[in-house]
Amino acid sequence: MNHSEAKRIRALQSYGVLDTSPDAAFDRVTQLACDLFDAPIALISLIDETRQWFKSRQGLSDCSMPRSEAFCSVAIEQGPEAVMVVKDATRDPRFADYPSVAGGLGVRFYISAVLTSPEGYNLGTLCLIDTKPRPRPTDRELDRLRTLARIVVDELERLRLERVRGEQALLLGLAETMSGVAHWRYDIVTGEIHWSDLLYEIWGVDRRSYDPTLQAGLDSFHPDDREMISGRLAEAIATKTTTSFQARLIRPDGEARVVQSKAGCELDERGEVVALIGLFQDVTDQVRNLDELTASEARYRLLAENTSDVIVRGDLQGTLLYVSPACRAMGYEPEDLIGTAADRLLHPDDRERFNANSAPLLAGEEPDPSTTRQHRYLTADGRWVWFEGNPKLVRDAEGRAIEIVNVFRDVTERRELQERAERMARMTALAEEVVGIGYWWVDVATGEVNWSPHVATLYGLDPASEPRLDQFLAAMHPDDRPAQQARLKLAREQGLGWKLAVTRVVLPNGELRYLEGHGNCERDASGQVIAVFGAVIDITAKVTAEISRAEDEARYRLMAENTTDMIITADLSGRVTFVAASSRALLGYEPDEVIGRSALALAYPEDRLRVQRTYRNLTKGKSSERVRWRVPHKLAERDVWLESNPSLLRDPTTGTPTGFLDVIRDVTAQVAQEGALAAARAAAEAAATVKGEFMANMSHEIRTPLTAVIGFSGLLAQRPDLDEVSQSYVQRVSSAGQALLAIVNDVLDFSKLEAGQVEISRRPASPLAVAQDALALFAPQADAKGLWLECQAEGDLPDRVMIDADRVRQVLLNLVGNAVKFTNDGAVKLFVGYDSDTAMLRIRIEDTGEGMSVEQQTKLFQRFSQVDASSTREHGGTGLGLAICKGLIEVMGGGIAVSSVAGEGTVFTFDVAAELASDLPAGLPSSALDANVRRLDGVRVLVVDDNFVNRELARTVLEQMGAEVAEADGGRAAIDAAAVEPFDCILMDLRMPGVSGTDALREIRDMPGPNQDVPVLAFTADADHGLVDLEHGFDGLVCKPIMAADLIEVVDRFTRWVGVSDDIDLLDLAEA
Repeated sequence: MNHSEAKRIRALQSYGVLDTSPDAAFDRVTQLACDLFDAPIALISLIDETRQWFKSRQGLSDCSMPRSEAFCSVAIEQGPEAVMVVKDATRDPRFADYPSVAGGLGVRFYISAVLTSPEGYNLGTLCLIDTKPRPRPTDRELDRLRTLARIVVDELERLRLERVRGEQALLLGLAETMSGVAHWRYDIVTGEIHWSDLLYEIWGVDRRSYDPTLQAGLDSFHPDDREMISGRLAEAIATKTTTSFQARLIRPDGEARVVQSKAGCELDERGEVVALIGLFQDVTDQVRNLDELTASEARYRLLAENTSDVIVRGDLQGTLLYVSPACRAMGYEPEDLIGTAADRLLHPDDRERFNANSAPLLAGEEPDPSTTRQHRYLTADGRWVWFEGNPKLVRDAEGRAIEIVNVFRDVTERRELQERAERMARMTALAEEVVGIGYWWVDVATGEVNWSPHVATLYGLDPASEPRLDQFLAAMHPDDRPAQQARLKLAREQGLGWKLAVTRVVLPNGELRYLEGHGNCERDASGQVIAVFGAVIDITAKVTAEISRAEDEARYRLMAENTTDMIITADLSGRVTFVAASSRALLGYEPDEVIGRSALALAYPEDRLRVQRTYRNLTKGKSSERVRWRVPHKLAERDVWLESNPSLLRDPTTGTPTGFLDVIRDVTAQVAQEGALAAARAAAEAAATVKGEFMANMSHEIRTPLTAVIGFSGLLAQRPDLDEVSQSYVQRVSSAGQALLAIVNDVLDFSKLEAGQVEISRRPASPLAVAQDALALFAPQADAKGLWLECQAEGDLPDRVMIDADRVRQVLLNLVGNAVKFTNDGAVKLFVGYDSDTAMLRIRIEDTGEGMSVEQQTKLFQRFSQVDASSTREHGGTGLGLAICKGLIEVMGGGIAVSSVAGEGTVFTFDVAAELASDLPAGLPSSALDANVRRLDGVRVLVVDDNFVNRELARTVLEQMGAEVAEADGGRAAIDAAAVEPFDCILMDLRMPGVSGTDALREIRDMPGPNQDVPVLAFTADADHGLVDLEHGFDGLVCKPIMAADLIEVVDRFTRWVGVSDDIDLLDLAEA
């Protein structure tokens, strides 16, 4: 054993706690720890040379284990007040082989806080154990564990200090006897006076027959001294200062004694004087010696040289003329000090007070007896020793002061004892406050009662009132009072103490409080009982919890007997030990027919293995899971479907599994309902499939003719040779086509939203560019109405975020379109912002239009609903637009809100989830990042479609922009054309007879040739065209009906590099 470990062991042994009985205070800490951390085992463990010993244990029967197998032995090496956490001991190489881990206890989780003494020695731990792995507790939980550990250390310190205090009290009594200094206390409130035993001896009275009072005490002094004493005491009380006096005491036998007393004030928490506390000394001999000294130098010198007190003489200049031989106790010879200054050995911190006390003496004035004259002096070996002086002036025959004589007494030990007593009193008060224990004491002879303030509080009494035994007993419940009186009687007459006595106290407000008390006896030297003392603690919470637990158990049993569920308990072998009476209604069996049998004896053989596996998993530490099984009803020809929810029963003290608890429910109706639901779900899914196929076909069939209507009417409208009437006819055709397309799109989008088939494809895009693109599309309508369009970025808007730009644009087109539609003058403004804390893109659309009332706003976002019928007649629409917007925004992880005032305008605000995009290389094409369309001069495009009108429309649009267009009327023709002639881009229809667009794409990609890597764009009118490029590998998408601008923009985006020389730097091109 190394030196530091030996010191740690000695520190542990100094507490005297090893191998002691259980202590309720420590048990409360471990119980609290179990409750706070929901752990089955909590220990206060102390480590000595060979073992780990448990001062308190919850959930464990053993009181110790070898140190070599103790987690705690490792924990105390971590450092003072350290916390050690082992989440799964089987995975920790330090502990995996410990018997407590690999053996029956099955320790998995362990957490401890080191018990560190004030001197820094690690005594042991407060630890918690679980048989299941657990995650690391939070920092707040770890701090709670440290706090509990400190409470344990505080309690250990309290026990040690209580033992030390008893020893010091004995030493104080011895010191009082040896020093001849008695002590007294006068309670100003009650008038009670307390004397120490020595004071009775000084007074010359018998403690058993003499009852000291203030007046009787004053009457015992010489008549000439009484007024002085009364005045000094009154002055001390009035000024809250100390005082002292020397007077003549006339004892009952007539003997006169010269006594000296020093007193100070005891203050309450408000600073008011409640008592005087003082020291009392018979100085008759000292005074007589001094008197004799002045009369006879020979007698004086004889006395001075043989007393233990240091006697000195000094002149009025402060020079020592004589020092008695007692100074040798300080390591000096008298010759070393004679002729030196009286303050040469004085402590620097005491010099100012010493000078103030000495000034009157040096001026020839009599010393003030109320002044305390205790100072520190340096010994020859470098120690500071406290001396108390009693100076006297020596006068000549004419009364002139000529010398100062002082008697110094070493009071170092007395001061230390007083300081220790004060410290012990403070620590006892602190322990009483922290632990909640109250103390009381009854004098057998006088019946005098003393108790700590907390006792009065526990009994509902006034702490300031005089303690009385009848109050003490009257506060008890009448049924408990006789037992307590009997305990007190046995203690007084036979010296028998008691432990763990529980009594009830009825408080003034009628509240019932439970107290646990311990009592013992104090005996004198002859063995006679002189006092009975004890301690009490409030256990109301504990008793209330036990009562509540008993009530709960009775209530649960009543529930078990009356519930419709069948509750059973079984031992570890599966044999039933209890079954609720509901087995009769559930299965037709009486409880007695089931108890004693296997829990699965009634089940079908094919179900037993599944249920057995569930029970077996519980014993292996796995979590409980529900399991269904069948039992034939005893009295009816039908099967009963049961659902078990078993759990493991454990011994409350050891945590060892003892059996199973199962709550079994009849789910026969539920099983039948689930079967019906499964059949209905299959039918619904089949119907949804048919609906989806119908929607796709309908989309294709409607969009294909719309391609010709919208496309060619758009081209026709651009011709300059049309007269005004023809232009209006063409515009009406185009508007009708666009309206029909909007209706089709709304119906299809809403159908997909309701079916949950909308997929979101997030890609890097510029949020500002997406907003600007959408706003720009309404420039012609806005110009026609004289409206101002504006798009602004708010705050720190990122360049790129991950969004589905097409879906965001779809929402914007609807909201901006509505704003332009319902605004006749003013402006439509679009604001784009980003919240980096939530990673949300926030967009706001403000208009100065008609606005809406509160009632109209309630109709928004409802399908097939518009704010009023007139809007439908004036502007058209399905009433699905805002409902679709709301659905799309929610699918994108956001929400939409509206704020509007009738006649003032409307504000729509929506946000969508948008993580920052940092992986989009600069310069790559993106519809959201670059909407500047150039001419397609030199770009070769292959248009593949089985519909001639679609091919003709695409050719016309592209050739107007300078592109060279080739056509193929089907998938096979497209494959043949791509095999021999190079193209810059291929538009591929999806639905074509023979070889479909997806098959043609796959064959072109697999076939070596000039177009193996060329961009191929899906050319489709399908309802689910949004997933085409993701599912089938297309590079992009062109939707039908064809919009000339969209077609040109998409082709431009994927052919931007056509005609660029190989020696041009890509970054330069991106910056151009």
